[in-house]
Amino acid sequence: LTSNLCRAYLSLPNTSLSQWRKGDNEQQQVDSKQQFMRVLLDEYATDINEVSSTMKAMQSHSSFTDKTIRRLRDLCTPQYERTFQYILHTANDDLGVAFMVKLRQE
Repeated sequence: LTSNLCRAYLSLPNTSLSQWRKGDNEQQQVDSKQQFMRVLLDEYATDINEVSSTMKAMQSHSSFTDKTIRRLRDLCTPQYERTFQYILHTANDDLGVAFMVKLRQE
């Protein structure tokens, strides 16, 4: 599955989203990239509200224990980081590395 995901993303043209011009096929490819990025941001990014409420609770209770600090650190780590680590370790033929490099470029 991870190799297929990497191959699908890598099969899209190397042009960044900001350089695309709207055409039928090009628009579909841009929409695919935009949708992928939107899912990453909406579903797998850091939950700012949760971080904020945890910080307020810690401050109001002066509760800076190792457990609460670990909790805050976990909340500040985007979920997609774990997903990307999984992709890097499970994709075949260096697809994971190529996927991460291309994603970072964009």
